[in-house]
Amino acid sequence: MSQRNSPFVGGTNNWLSIVIGLLVLVLIFVGLMSLARFTYWVLSVVALPLLVITAILDYKVIVNYVNWVVKLIRKSTILGLVVGLLSLIGYPIVSAMLFGNAFLQWRLKQNRKKSQTAFQEEVPRIGEYIEYEEIKNTKKVEKSTSRKDDYEQFFK
Repeated sequence: MSQRNSPFVGGTNNWLSIVIGLLVLVLIFVGLMSLARFTYWVLSVVALPLLVITAILDYKVIVNYVNWVVKLIRKSTILGLVVGLLSLIGYPIVSAMLFGNAFLQWRLKQNRKKSQTAFQEEVPRIGEYIEYEEIKNTKKVEKSTSRKDDYEQFFK
């Protein structure tokens, strides 16, 4: 019969493995918190330049965000104030999100312009003839009676 080495099921209690597991768990959480703190610090350093770049790329993103918070305050005062307060506390995260939104909007506008100019150059206008080449079919197809020959004609 096999023996189990689990501290929860009969046998010897191995509390050292539980303590080591909890220490590893605490170290992982401390590492994640340090990473989050470092990320917040980096975002707080670049928050103001990101807001300026956001305003240059597309100022309507900032205006729409402020309008959304004001509408939220009017509709649900408590929720709106909480969102406004969290926006002030988390301004580095908000500025990064606004920058990302403005950058994506800017890239979308650029791609639309490129596709519209390419589409206009490609598509002929009404009344214009389309240039085409006439292809002559010089290949002769032989009729065969067997089924195997019908299949083989595709590979000629």
